[in-house]
Amino acid sequence: MKLDEKAIDKLIEQALNERAEFPKDYKNSVQLPFMRRGSSETQDMLDTLKGIDAPRDVLNNKDIEKLVNEPESITFDHIRAARGLIARFKKGPSTGQYTSSQRREAAAAIEALSAIEISYDQYIQSMQKPDSTVSSPEFASRRGEATSGTAPFPAEQLAIVKRAMGDIGTGSFKGRIERLSKISKMFYGASIGNGTQINAINRRPISETLNNIMLMDIFNYVVKDMDAGAGAYLFEYFLALLYEGRVTGKETTEAGKMGATDFQTADGNRGSVKFYSAPGSIEQAIGGFPMRPNVSYIVGLKREDVSQAGTGEDTTAGKADPARIVAIDIYGFKVKQTRVGVFKSGQTDIKVKDKKLQLGPLINKDSYVDTIWLCASPTSNFKEMLEQGLGKVETNIREAYEMMRDMINAMSVAKAASKQYITSGEINIGNEAWQQMAVAEDKYEGLVTALSTEEGYGQIDQATKKIVQENKFTSLDRLIAEALRDIKKSIK
Repeated sequence: MKLDEKAIDKLIEQALNERAEFPKDYKNSVQLPFMRRGSSETQDMLDTLKGIDAPRDVLNNKDIEKLVNEPESITFDHIRAARGLIARFKKGPSTGQYTSSQRREAAAAIEALSAIEISYDQYIQSMQKPDSTVSSPEFASRRGEATSGTAPFPAEQLAIVKRAMGDIGTGSFKGRIERLSKISKMFYGASIGNGTQINAINRRPISETLNNIMLMDIFNYVVKDMDAGAGAYLFEYFLALLYEGRVTGKETTEAGKMGATDFQTADGNRGSVKFYSAPGSIEQAIGGFPMRPNVSYIVGLKREDVSQAGTGEDTTAGKADPARIVAIDIYGFKVKQTRVGVFKSGQTDIKVKDKKLQLGPLINKDSYVDTIWLCASPTSNFKEMLEQGLGKVETNIREAYEMMRDMINAMSVAKAASKQYITSGEINIGNEAWQQMAVAEDKYEGLVTALSTEEGYGQIDQATKKIVQENKFTSLDRLIAEALRDIKKSIK
């Protein structure tokens, strides 16, 4: 065959479309090359994947192909089963137990099974939307740092935290996480039709619900809108904000070593933050660890499916990719260095390996605090979950949310368009800025009206277009005046 340009392009296309085929039909776990005896756990994995395509009683290449070609049909159970089988196919070569033919069989099976997750991941990425936040939170991570007290966080973010946390002290590590979790459960529960959570939202003042939305949106921005590398650092920032303290991760000890703590609460308690997809790899260098004082650890485990989250029991690995995260399971425990090189959590000794604390074993049901929910599935986002839930609550709450959302969006568009107009001088972009500012003003007026029913919130004075406080004595004055008129009439 002459290899002209067209022929070469065809060969390249074929090569790109080639995919390893699953090596054979498997019906029972004993047929797998690494199994000498049957395994119920491995059999469950086979049963999850087999029969997706005919024949129904075996797992073969047709089943794999059907999943890969229809990623929208892939569930987390399929992903979990594929991962488990991959781990088992890898077992033989790592122990030197496979023959050469078994090694080829394992390699083909691993490559074919891996295609399931690759296809699923591509599908998840294609479903992501750029507008996943509601309140457009902004971060300048340096503002989380200070030499003492509370860092100079944005005033509105501190106000949001203070309103949401109420009387829960800044030193209450567990209490503030539980409050944040409770807020997230209301919105997640409402989105899936949980009547208790819908009623919980309906009972709250509108301003409190909007405040809670803005708090959750800050967390959503950190976890879902930042890449995995930046997310870990901003998780420290968020917790420093949540406890109204400051980030301390860059501080060093007197010996010049990096400290073991990442943030400090407003009342001086020190905390260390870990944000991981799997507990087995969680470690802490012992070099900067203080002597005697407890260090409170807050560990966030990324969960990629609702079946993984919320129990404190499933500590299997998740995915670091923010697009795959649906919730964060929070674990908390304290660690103390009782004497040089000896560390305990309560009465439990902590293993030290290569001068690092092995913290993974402390991630268990006993240390589980609560779960913070962000969306109902990897193909949705926080904003979609929120709006699905608010579609089930009372109309006045939903309308107030929509006005807040539209106002902030219009302000963001106006801000961006203004900058573009300054740069380009394009009249249509300048006019877009004007139009969006008008939309923002209109939505703001509606929002003020919606909130004016609550004590302490003012009303729009239509003459001056300013927010004014209603005179609470007006109605009383009117009653007194009417009473005086009645008295005068009776005297006559």
